[in-house]
Amino acid sequence: MFFIRLVQLLVLSVALSFGTWLIYCGLKNKMKGRLFFGIILNATVISLVVVNIAMDVMMDWNPKIPSLAEAIGVYADDKESIELRLDNTFIYEVGGRITEGKWRREDWNLYFDPIVKNQDIRFVRFAGALRVMTHVPDDPDNWNGNPGLKRIKEL
Repeated sequence: MFFIRLVQLLVLSVALSFGTWLIYCGLKNKMKGRLFFGIILNATVISLVVVNIAMDVMMDWNPKIPSLAEAIGVYADDKESIELRLDNTFIYEVGGRITEGKWRREDWNLYFDPIVKNQDIRFVRFAGALRVMTHVPDDPDNWNGNPGLKRIKEL
């Protein structure tokens, strides 16, 4: 994972350097095309870095959940939904298939009986809101930006 992050940083710094070189050449030789392309390239690289930092700041991978009442509710997106009830039962629906059973929480991790999917499901807090992530990356550095299922209803 460190190697992937290193390659990303290398690509961004090469793009930024190339963009700066284009701006310099465009100004020196009065070539508006190079100048414009250099400005666009640098603005794009800087925007990507700012968005990446903002997303990292907004995501809490290990949220504190002080009470069970905060965790129960219906979490959903356009593909799947999970209903966590106060009596520790759940209803999980994905692709028209429904699974019902018992759930338990250990810190931010969710466990279902019967087992649902790969059982790697957890709570996260994104922009202050508790969510359920059903596609947890092996490493947070490889997160695809999807903050998980949003709570759509409190029970």
